[in-house]
Amino acid sequence: MLVHPLLAVFHVIIAIWAFRLYSRRPSLGLALIGIIAAALVYDNAVIVLGNTLGIGGALRMLSVGRFAVHALLTPTLLIVVTAARGVRGTAF
Repeated sequence: MLVHPLLAVFHVIIAIWAFRLYSRRPSLGLALIGIIAAALVYDNAVIVLGNTLGIGGALRMLSVGRFAVHALLTPTLLIVVTAARGVRGTAF
């Protein structure tokens, strides 16, 4: 299945792009986009490795990291949206 490796590649590109933009014009929104994209690279890599590792302790340990990243970073998307809204000057 090529979906998850391709998603990982696209998320690497997005993370690099966001961090380069951040280095030119630092903002919380760009930093969080880069961090979230990097976390999604990890997420997709674990899914791809899961097929190779099979069910077991290693996959469980990697999956705990995935779930923690989801729990911690998903709410930050609200900060990203709010920051983007502020840049565009739009109201809700």
